[in-house]
Amino acid sequence: MDLPDTLRAAVRRQLQYIGRLMRAVDPALTEWLESHPATDAQHLRQLIRNARREAAEGRPPRSSRALFRFLAGSRPAGAQALAEPDPDKEQRGR
Repeated sequence: MDLPDTLRAAVRRQLQYIGRLMRAVDPALTEWLESHPATDAQHLRQLIRNARREAAEGRPPRSSRALFRFLAGSRPAGAQALAEPDPDKEQRGR
């Protein structure tokens, strides 16, 4: 399914927002929890602590990836579907 440029741009902005949340966690965490009140705040904070600890110790970013998946999974279902590739479109392109 071809998406209008405005929807592609919206998905890109949303992914950039998630990246910003992961980079500047403290102020962004408050903003995220205010805009997503159903979020499991304790789990989110644990993911953040683990990601910071791994980064400080120079370990592989397992928790950072888990944090990204957690945040990406919190997007509305429609936006999440827009960000996923369409397998039918990929096959037609071959």
